[in-house]
Amino acid sequence: MPNRRDCRVAIRCLGLVADGSPATLAAIGEELGISRERVRQLRVRGFRRINAALSRRVISAAALRAVLIAESADLDWADPEIVAPFVVTNASDLLAAATQLTVMCCKAAGATRCDLLEAAGNAAAKACWDPATWGDGRFDRWLDSVSKATGARARFQSPPEDLTGRKRMPRESNVIFFRSEKLRRNVACESGSELRVISWLERSPEVVWYQEQPVAVPYTVNGRNVLYTPDAAVLDKQGRVIVIEVKPVFRMFRQETLIKSLAALSYFAARGIGYLLIDASGHTLADVACKSYDESAARELESLFSNGPVPFGTAREALSRNGGEFSHLAFASAVVNRDWAVTNASPVQVGLLANGMSFRPLLGAPNPVCNTGSDQRNTST
Repeated sequence: MPNRRDCRVAIRCLGLVADGSPATLAAIGEELGISRERVRQLRVRGFRRINAALSRRVISAAALRAVLIAESADLDWADPEIVAPFVVTNASDLLAAATQLTVMCCKAAGATRCDLLEAAGNAAAKACWDPATWGDGRFDRWLDSVSKATGARARFQSPPEDLTGRKRMPRESNVIFFRSEKLRRNVACESGSELRVISWLERSPEVVWYQEQPVAVPYTVNGRNVLYTPDAAVLDKQGRVIVIEVKPVFRMFRQETLIKSLAALSYFAARGIGYLLIDASGHTLADVACKSYDESAARELESLFSNGPVPFGTAREALSRNGGEFSHLAFASAVVNRDWAVTNASPVQVGLLANGMSFRPLLGAPNPVCNTGSDQRNTST
């Protein structure tokens, strides 16, 4: 697809990134700073182009079949039970992606069974949770992620009593049940991203215990007292207790997420319990803050904030004026490094955070602000 925005919309609609779940039109619109209707129009245009190219599918299937046979002529590539472990070991251990790849391989090998999708899903799920498939040498996501947590100082012999037991049940339409051998019970996940992070905890030999929806954290927003329920609490072999919130990167830097996260950080800090805001790929705000951005464009945009927040479209135009192309990662880095406020409601507004609010406490110590040091608007924590 020659138009990069059309391509991005199509990829997000098809669920080919992140946790493998198709994104809603509203979510894509927030991410790109355009209306839901405009996203629908781009989706229609993109899918028309895809449909026009479907005549080439036979050639693609033949090419894939040749690759599979070259890899191993002895394997029955039409059998999901055989294909799924190979896919998980060599391509992806993300359940949605493993299922899709298993179906593709089986179809390329000539499988015609009517229950192929269901069989591939079951086989992929079995392979994803089987230690014999991913092996002891596979990367331990928990060990990499726990080093990014903030506030973890105390050591616990057992899980804190107030963090045991689920404090909130996801809506029935959203819940994804995962059978935990470590806990010997079903774990209720609210999204594919949350399921993926839970799978890290299940697999890691360092994790002793974990609990989904473990606590309700009180905080205040717009003068109202509300409760925030993080996604999980973890106890590892080092005695560290970490509370986890799973959010895609484009929602991590929203003002609403910041308010919740600062409340949770303060709530747990006195007990030496850590807090970790992370996405399904292992990225945190500290990783976002290390992306480069155009400081002159950022200063130009900040000059507009004197009259209050500006529409996201205005921010987008200002930040892409010099470079020609807008980068969401560069925008996110500017937001985090310079303590900008990005609203959650539509239309999205960009401005300055209220005095006393900052992303710095969530970046760890020392604060990994990698872009520059001298030009930061707010250096207080």
